[in-house]
Amino acid sequence: LPACLPAWPAGWLAKASFFFLLAPHRLPVLQVGPFVDIGAEYPWVSMKPSGSFVCDLCSAFHVSVVGYSSKTFGRGPSNPFLSQNGGASLGEAVSAKEFRRCFQKHESSVGHKLCLEAEAEAKKRNLLRNSLSDLDQRDEAVMMRLLMVMGHIAKRKRPCLEYEHLMLLLEMTGEDVGGKCHGRKACAEMVGSSSDVMLLQLREFVTSTNELMSHKPHVSAGADKMTDVSHDQWQPVNVRLNVRGTPTTVNVDLSPVDADYDAETAAGGFSMFNKLLESLELIGLHLIVNGVSIFDPANGQTSEQLRSVAFDNELCYQGKESGVRHYFHDATDGYGDPTVLVIKDLPHSFDLLVEDGQGGAMEEYLTNLHKTINEIYSFFVRSPKQFRGLQKLIELEGSKFAALKQFKDLRFVAFEAAALEAMIEDLPAVAKRLKDLVVLTQPGEEKTK
Repeated sequence: LPACLPAWPAGWLAKASFFFLLAPHRLPVLQVGPFVDIGAEYPWVSMKPSGSFVCDLCSAFHVSVVGYSSKTFGRGPSNPFLSQNGGASLGEAVSAKEFRRCFQKHESSVGHKLCLEAEAEAKKRNLLRNSLSDLDQRDEAVMMRLLMVMGHIAKRKRPCLEYEHLMLLLEMTGEDVGGKCHGRKACAEMVGSSSDVMLLQLREFVTSTNELMSHKPHVSAGADKMTDVSHDQWQPVNVRLNVRGTPTTVNVDLSPVDADYDAETAAGGFSMFNKLLESLELIGLHLIVNGVSIFDPANGQTSEQLRSVAFDNELCYQGKESGVRHYFHDATDGYGDPTVLVIKDLPHSFDLLVEDGQGGAMEEYLTNLHKTINEIYSFFVRSPKQFRGLQKLIELEGSKFAALKQFKDLRFVAFEAAALEAMIEDLPAVAKRLKDLVVLTQPGEEKTK
């Protein structure tokens, strides 16, 4: 630094350099000691680096006080204690007594008192907002638990009465399940609402173009006709499509079979075809619009999404002249796309194969097999005494036991396979127990059935 300056009197340069460096950072000469002593009495006061004093409370809340700009509140918006006005400068060499007098005068002003009230109201609002937020979080957590229980019941196809038992169990284990929506009616309503939401999501998925494939999802449909205990007929409709790489089957409708389309044959092919079209329209698939088929290969309009349909072997579905097959393929009075595959659905095809396999020479053998398995099931499972004897034998012998199963009158391949597999695994224990029972039936021994 001395090399950059001209020659000066000896001893002056050091003193000048000291004041040159200090000047930009020097504060006003204030006695801040008294303020430090009394500052704790006025927590709303703070001192700025310039040496002025501001009221943090008024600076923060004066804008929320109605009429603060009026001079009724002292100096209103020109109040020097507001930070936006630079703060109040109390001069130099102020004593603690003077500090206290100035602060008390501001503290007793109407404007400061109204700002205190505004701060209290803000704290109440924040407390209420936080409380409501906690309540919202709790309600969300409770509803999530209820929906999980509902989904568990719906997935397992259990009655809604079981929902009430599970609610009671959760309460007994200390889970917070709220105080409402614990009945079977609420469960049924939640199932219905969830189904509606899922149907809307499915509709959005079906009607949206896949970014990777550059076309809308391909859909396969399946329908059947069933009769309930009141002799009313219904047509459930399922669709199968690829959702994120996973083939998924979804039930989209259960429509009544009535005389809307054909008074003479309400359950004929024409009615079934139109009912199926109505069900597909629920997810955004429109094949016939205003009585006109969208299939027009001459103009480049083809069946982009619906690729196949599956039914059982009834004439109303598979009939070549009046079945649903006909109305899908015929251009005169139907959709008119011969490329749509109309197939027999797999479960019915399996059942037909089973029935065909049970005919002829095998029929008597399979009939006796089913009868024998059901008799063994009834003998052990429906008799507590005999079942206890079989359990004791299994424990003593250490045998495998898969639990006997019964053949049902309404047989499906999966049920028959499960019953046969259980009998094969349980046969050693069952045979030994039956042999022991034969010995016990000798004269003078324990009597059994």
